[in-house]
Amino acid sequence: MNTLMKRMRKMQSVVEKRSYGSVKIFWLNLQLVIEELTKRAKRLKEENPNIDKILLLGSIAQKNATPRSDADILVVLKNDQRRFIDRIPEFLEYFSDIGIGIDIFPYTQKEINSMMAEGNHLIRRAFNEGINIF
Repeated sequence: MNTLMKRMRKMQSVVEKRSYGSVKIFWLNLQLVIEELTKRAKRLKEENPNIDKILLLGSIAQKNATPRSDADILVVLKNDQRRFIDRIPEFLEYFSDIGIGIDIFPYTQKEINSMMAEGNHLIRRAFNEGINIF
């Protein structure tokens, strides 16, 4: 059995379920999701000195997520010459087996400064409403 499968078996599901007769209720264990994301963000930052900070965005950060929600993660890099799209796989692998979808946004500080200067509302909102998970 590979390492990923072993980790998935050990981890409690982040989507919880209760049955009441024919009615099934599902909900997202937000505390567990945020704990797992924070733990993995810490490991990522420890292993990659090019990371300045990692922010959790969107419905999970706002604590109104549902079982269908995904985690939106902004990784702020000191610098990186690769194209934005080419950076994603490196960071996605740290968060991929949590049990929910993950969207990674790995931007350099220079790119963020440029987007802020252009008035990019998504970036402004990320820094105003996001949770610094490392």
